[in-house]
Amino acid sequence: IRSFKQAAQLDPQLAMAYWGVALAMGSNYNVPADGPALIEAYNNLQKAIALAPNLLAAHTQVGITYLFNEPRDFSQALVHFQRAAALARNEPSTHDFLGDAYRALNDMPAARREYTRGHELNPRDAGLLQQRGHVNSFAGDFAAARADYDSALALGRGNEKGFFAPFRAYVSVYAGDPGGAIKELNQLVAQADGMGMPDPLAVKVNALSNVALIGIETRDFAAAEAALLQRMPLMEQQSAPAASPGFKRNQDANNAYFRAWLAARKGDYGAASREADRMATIVAPDANPRKMEPVHQLKGFIAAYQGNAKEAAAQFAQGNLQDPYIKYNYASALERSGQTEKAKAMFKELAIYNFNS
Repeated sequence: IRSFKQAAQLDPQLAMAYWGVALAMGSNYNVPADGPALIEAYNNLQKAIALAPNLLAAHTQVGITYLFNEPRDFSQALVHFQRAAALARNEPSTHDFLGDAYRALNDMPAARREYTRGHELNPRDAGLLQQRGHVNSFAGDFAAARADYDSALALGRGNEKGFFAPFRAYVSVYAGDPGGAIKELNQLVAQADGMGMPDPLAVKVNALSNVALIGIETRDFAAAEAALLQRMPLMEQQSAPAASPGFKRNQDANNAYFRAWLAARKGDYGAASREADRMATIVAPDANPRKMEPVHQLKGFIAAYQGNAKEAAAQFAQGNLQDPYIKYNYASALERSGQTEKAKAMFKELAIYNFNS
């Protein structure tokens, strides 16, 4: 960031310098979504575009900012992605971004068309098939979604196969069969070592994390507990080569989060509170100003499951509200505590949030 800022000072007409500042800041967002760093990044992008209206990278980055950071503006995201596409009509990534904007605007046919066009321009890009699978899953065409995910899996390289596969499993959740998704994810864990991927360990940890999440949400405690038990030694294998205290601390915090959440969902609020406090202690040395968000989320779950909607809302408000799952729980707590109009606005937004993780 310092180097790009120095370049902008030396040549205030150098558009790429302002773009570089924004890009560097965008890769290091450890601030609230509406914080000063994000505002500064956005302002630098606007300077870059003013100096160089045909700077493709700046239009792309502004579109991404409008699409995924608060305050979002999907229509403005589309405008900038359209400008980028006009500058590079045969660039597959511009169609990928256009598809994202149309998904955000709940225009699924247009999103499907853009992802298809992007794949036509680069038939080796499995990610665009996966993107089309997302569109079909949210549009309720589950057979087409699974077909797209299967095509992406067949084409995927490296670890792509392992990280595309969970999205195929999500289709069963959306179709009302969370048990089917858990079964599919557990099959991925069993098969990962034989799939020819460079890092099957990461794939297995990710899949088991998904099992735990689905199991906790749907009260399939046996599945959640089995996944967390299986995940623990795999995470220890991950941390051993890294030999980084920070990496190990992040893993410990993640494990405490899942243990606390599972305990709260099972009604063991004492154990849940102890694990939440333990997580707070683990993340205390971190410099990240957002480090306490997951702790507040846990306290929100603990309060919500006990029927204390007002306290739950107060805690979720301090969580990561860019996570739609947390925002949904916040809205639910607001509704139960009588703040119906505020909740209704959030539910309206979440009802057409066509992105999954």
